[in-house]
Amino acid sequence: MIANDLTYDIYFGYRIPKIIQEIRKKALIQFVTPYKVIDMREIARAFDLTLEAVEVEVAELIVAKQILAKIDSYSKVRLEPVIDSLASVFKKGQRDIEQLQGGGSSRLEVHLGD
Repeated sequence: MIANDLTYDIYFGYRIPKIIQEIRKKALIQFVTPYKVIDMREIARAFDLTLEAVEVEVAELIVAKQILAKIDSYSKVRLEPVIDSLASVFKKGQRDIEQLQGGGSSRLEVHLGD
């Protein structure tokens, strides 16, 4: 494996474990992002890891807010939370209108994205 060879590099060797960890995180994010529901066993097979290791890594990414999801530990499934963006946009629009009608600022702020 190339990681073993690179560990002997005098300038780069000590960074290899951290680099491999970051690569795995990015690959895991890219792997699970397209799915609303994905079986954790499928992720474990794809990454050649144990189910427990995948569950821990995905949980760390969820806590770090790099993946917006939940884990169903009983059925070992990763679930994408349903975000009702239309309702949240409507509520924000209502608040903006109320601010304008309430004698607040005479400008309307528009925020695109997050």
